[in-house]
Amino acid sequence: MSAGGTEVHDHFDVTVGRNWNGSTFHGRAPNGIYVVVGRLVSNGVRPSAPMAFVFNVRASETAHEAAVEFFHDRPAVGVFAVDTPSQLAFGVGQILEVTYRFSDPVSVRGTPRLPLTIGGTRRFATFSRSASSAEELVFTYRFRAGDRGTVRPIGNRLTIQLPAGSGIRGSAGGSVFRAFAVTWPQVRTEAG
Repeated sequence: MSAGGTEVHDHFDVTVGRNWNGSTFHGRAPNGIYVVVGRLVSNGVRPSAPMAFVFNVRASETAHEAAVEFFHDRPAVGVFAVDTPSQLAFGVGQILEVTYRFSDPVSVRGTPRLPLTIGGTRRFATFSRSASSAEELVFTYRFRAGDRGTVRPIGNRLTIQLPAGSGIRGSAGGSVFRAFAVTWPQVRTEAG
């Protein structure tokens, strides 16, 4: 909960979803604490900082309060924007750069990376510690001989991958959203 926010306790026992054929179904949710982390989004308005909603399904008030306290002390961190390349054509040795802008400072361990494809071949832009700051993480890819074709993210979202030994955490220890939907420009390379 953010300072000045309103805390709402809600107890529910129904899960609403969709079957494989699109029809809705209703069923009792298993007992426990459910947490939904998300952001408020509206057309033309910058998305809110991530918020954690804690739902109590026949669990104790003590467990509920512990979950609220946990997410209050360790708020989640979200991506506000991703800067994609403005340059549309690259050659051997040139560097493609993608910058993630976070809602709050983050700390990075290891070498996170962004998966891309070049002419259908998988490549990775790697985290540049020297070019990054606490709230902006920069990923770079240097084009090499043989890189030919359209440069694209995997799917319509750029998602930071965390190889073994890598991690990204909020400064207070909160979890970090690592995916962001982007409009990717028509980037091409004729490297070599």
